[in-house]
Amino acid sequence: MTSAIPKISVTSFRRASMVPVHCAYRRRVLSRSVSAVTHGMVPKAHLRGMAKHSVAHSIFRFKCPHCREGEFFVDSNPYHLSKVGDVLDACPVCQRKYTPEPGFYYGGMYVAYALAVATGTSIFVATLVLWPSASIAAKAGSVALGLVALGPWLYAVSKTMWANLFMRYKGVAITEAERRYAAERAKAASELPQA
Repeated sequence: MTSAIPKISVTSFRRASMVPVHCAYRRRVLSRSVSAVTHGMVPKAHLRGMAKHSVAHSIFRFKCPHCREGEFFVDSNPYHLSKVGDVLDACPVCQRKYTPEPGFYYGGMYVAYALAVATGTSIFVATLVLWPSASIAAKAGSVALGLVALGPWLYAVSKTMWANLFMRYKGVAITEAERRYAAERAKAASELPQA
């Protein structure tokens, strides 16, 4: 009995812009798609689209925590030190605000501290393992140098992590709850006495 799965050559495989489903993660995530599992491949665009809406994508690519498409910072390169940490007022894609209240991102200091401790400890342990004959001053210097080099990136990641802790994914379109809230606010504002 012959199999119903068509044979695909390597050249047509590349031309079709497909990638093999060879890792357990992709198989698990794509198990709902019968054709992907039976043919052992999935379109590249489909894989990129799935990763686009993950929390990790939002945090490490500095994207909007609401829609995960718009930019989060004024300048997405954390090593442009004149604008490091400057958050946009609202997302350019979904138009939702990034700052729910004044001083919201002060809590990001705790995340930055935890990231710096984890990074410093990792660098120190790596120095102990890779360079065991180094003096304490050399080990401390490597930790300090690593933290200074990674400081702007850790600062930016801490802000996006803090935002993703409190702002949930809603997609690009305005939700029904957001429409009701906006209508309630407009009604309350119209009922205020005019000065």
